[in-house]
Amino acid sequence: MFIDIHTHQQFPDSNDEIHLYNIILKDKKPVILPTSYFSAGIHPWFLPEDEEQVFRQLEELLSNPRCLAVGECGLDWVCKSPKSYQEKIFIRQIALAEKYHKPILLHVVRAFSDIIRLKKSRKKEIPWIIHGFFGNETQREQLSRHDFYFSIGMPALSAPSMLAVILQLPQDHLFIETDESNWDIEKIGSELANRLQIPPAELKARILSNFQNIFLRNSILYNI
Repeated sequence: MFIDIHTHQQFPDSNDEIHLYNIILKDKKPVILPTSYFSAGIHPWFLPEDEEQVFRQLEELLSNPRCLAVGECGLDWVCKSPKSYQEKIFIRQIALAEKYHKPILLHVVRAFSDIIRLKKSRKKEIPWIIHGFFGNETQREQLSRHDFYFSIGMPALSAPSMLAVILQLPQDHLFIETDESNWDIEKIGSELANRLQIPPAELKARILSNFQNIFLRNSILYNI
């Protein structure tokens, strides 16, 4: 099976696919829990006015055994949210990831150096995953040196400039995602396997192993 670690679309889990639906918490927005596995976090585009209320809601979600990750969260130096408040909210979410022993799904825009700076000061056993990775080889090398994981989706697979970078991604630190694209996870996995010049079945096995090692250390996967 192919595993989709980040989507904003609700898919039913099956014997062939598993999807992690992303819940983005916002002020006064009720949360409807999906039937699938999910992640939950505070996106830098939607920083809360009522910080404490939203963090109480986030902790409640993180205590749910079907919540497998914190995020998407992170830093976006292009959006209008104040940088200092973005970093404050992100650091609080890092602390929750450490408390609940869950990986972090990262939204990073023009902020790789600051993400690396923050990671260097935190617990090394918590995996940090760059969702929708789209960067150059220098960025890829810097992130790899600091033990980041990479999730690849349609934008990276559609860009000829990303081919050389994709070939250098460490396969034991690799995931795939649909995010908001109209490509299904099978197509994304098949396209990535083609770029890596390996059989799709080999990539499925690699991603499943990564998923079990990173997301399921404290959880039970009911579909396998």
